[in-house]
Amino acid sequence: MTLGLVAILTSILLMVVVRVARMTRVTAQASLRRKHWIEAAEIIRWELRNLFVPAQGAAPTNAIAVGLVGTPDTPLWGEPGSTEGRDSLTFLTSQPRKQKGVCEVGFRVQTRNGGDGLDLGYREFPLRNRAGLHGPLDAQEAPWTILLDDVTHLSLDYSEDGWIWKRDWTDTTAPKRVRVHLEAKRLPALDFQVTPGMGGGRW
Repeated sequence: MTLGLVAILTSILLMVVVRVARMTRVTAQASLRRKHWIEAAEIIRWELRNLFVPAQGAAPTNAIAVGLVGTPDTPLWGEPGSTEGRDSLTFLTSQPRKQKGVCEVGFRVQTRNGGDGLDLGYREFPLRNRAGLHGPLDAQEAPWTILLDDVTHLSLDYSEDGWIWKRDWTDTTAPKRVRVHLEAKRLPALDFQVTPGMGGGRW
């Protein structure tokens, strides 16, 4: 009887230990994901704050893509996606993640390889292209990488005064404010505004 009682108590104790370990692991994974979520938002904010605006050049002549591609004085390109929450953002920054100096960076929500889920994609070109921004199209010299997985929504709005907002930005000058909305699975939605080109420190 004593051995049987000890066996039962040991089994109960083992079950409790396993459950506590599982809960601890789940909590640690959730905390790590929230940390990566904040870091992804910080990368967008920091690089936008360090938007690089080239010296003023000639006005673009392409009426279809005015202010977007084809001139060296187009520092930012915001493109609303064909589906809600699939916006893309391309711009020049002086503070990229990997490169040194001014280069083009891009953010977009993209389909995961294999088609199962969506991710927040990021890329940066090793050199600034003086012919203009590439936009969200694929490029061999700067492949898209996953900044955060299971991101379901990226939407952007642009404003000159912080009151009237636009869904796209086709002017040759950069907007005074950019509003970013991010959503991901198992994470709280994030909304924040950035003043492009302001520079300064982190959060």
